[in-house]
Amino acid sequence: MIKSIMPRIAAAIVSVVIIIGGGFAAYVYVLSERIVHRQYEAPLQVVAVPTNAAAIVEGERLAAIRGCSGCHGKNLAGAVFFDDFKQGRATAPNLTSAVRDYSVAELARVIRHGVRHNGEGVQIMPSPMYYHLSDADLGKIIAYLRSLPRADGLDYEFRPGPATRWLMVRGIWAPWPETVQQLGPRLTIDDQSDPIARGEYLALTSCSECHGQDLAGNPAFGIPPLPVMAAAYTPEQFDRFLSEGVAIGDRELPMMSRVARSRFSHLHPEERGAIYQYLIATD
Repeated sequence: MIKSIMPRIAAAIVSVVIIIGGGFAAYVYVLSERIVHRQYEAPLQVVAVPTNAAAIVEGERLAAIRGCSGCHGKNLAGAVFFDDFKQGRATAPNLTSAVRDYSVAELARVIRHGVRHNGEGVQIMPSPMYYHLSDADLGKIIAYLRSLPRADGLDYEFRPGPATRWLMVRGIWAPWPETVQQLGPRLTIDDQSDPIARGEYLALTSCSECHGQDLAGNPAFGIPPLPVMAAAYTPEQFDRFLSEGVAIGDRELPMMSRVARSRFSHLHPEERGAIYQYLIATD
C-alpha cells in the first residue's frame, strides 16, 4: 500500500514545489516590472547650446572624457550592453537620433537626472556622474551630438532577465534617478582659476562612475579610493597614468589603463594636474 501511494506523494511534492517556485517567479517579475516603469520627477531646465565650430570641437572632447562612446558605440549610433538569458537585453540607444527626438531640456534632464521623456528612469547611463556637469559643458556636449549626422542605430531597450530582476528586487540594482535624488545641490565653481575647485569638478564628472560620488572606490571590486591612490604618485607619474594609461611601476592595469587612453588622454595637462591637486588635498 505504501508503495502504491509513494508516486502520488512524490507528484504532490513536485506540484507544490512548482506552484511555490512559479509564484515566487511571478512575484519577482511583477515587482521588478514596477521598478522598471516607476515614474520619477526631475526639473526640465533649458541650457544654452552653442552653434559655433569651436564649441562643437570642445563638445567632442568633453564627450570623449565622459565616455559616451564607451556604451553608445564609436559612431554613437547605439550598442548592445548585454544580451543573454540571465541578464536580459539592454542597449545604449542611438544618440544621433535621441538628440533630435528630445528637446534640450529633456536631454539635460535625462543626462543629469536619469529621467527619460516618459518619466521612467534610465538603468545604465551613469547620470550621477553627469549630475554636476555645468550648463556650459553640457551645452557643448549637446552641440557636438547635434552636429553629427543622423545614423541608423539601436533604439533604447531594457528587458531584464531573471538575474537582473532578482538584483532589482533585492535593491542591489536600482534606476539611476534614485541615486541622483540623494545627491545634494549641484556643484558650482566660484573661481575658475582655483585648481582644487576645478579638480573637484573634473573628478566628480569624470571619475565617479566607477569610484563613487565620494571617490572612495569599491574594495570589493578592486576599485581603490582615488585620494589614497593619487598620494602614491608624483605629479609626473599621475599625468602619465591618465594620459598614457601607464600606472606607477610601468604597469598595465586591467581596466583603468584602457579607460585612461580612451578618455582621460583628452584632458588638458592642466586639467590632469588640477585633478591631482584636488585628490592630494582631499587625502
